[in-house]
Amino acid sequence: MYYSVSLQKGETATLRPQVLTLMLAAGFILLIACANLAGLTLVRVLRRTPEIATRLALGASRWQIQKQLWVENLLLAFAGGIAGIAVGLVALRGLLLLLPEHFLPGPTYPWTVGCWHLHFLSRC
Repeated sequence: MYYSVSLQKGETATLRPQVLTLMLAAGFILLIACANLAGLTLVRVLRRTPEIATRLALGASRWQIQKQLWVENLLLAFAGGIAGIAVGLVALRGLLLLLPEHFLPGPTYPWTVGCWHLHFLSRC
């Protein structure tokens, strides 16, 4: 009995378990990083409890305090996102320089990846 297999599936079938394992490991590392960041944010807010209590005692509304904390966290997240995209672009450019000259078909533009991420982040 004869059957056909797509070229992509035939060429990459042996690498699929390794790629899935690598993706799972990267996902766990990202999960650990997110948990660490949440803990650091919680500690930062807990250290500011006396400041927040003073602001409440001086007449600030809860909404004003929440707005200030949201703005600070969003600015930190935005700065971290920009820094992450910059590091990713530099790393991508460095990795592309390590590849043989004609390894990838066609021209590769590392900034298109960064532009796609910026476009995606602007939609969120």
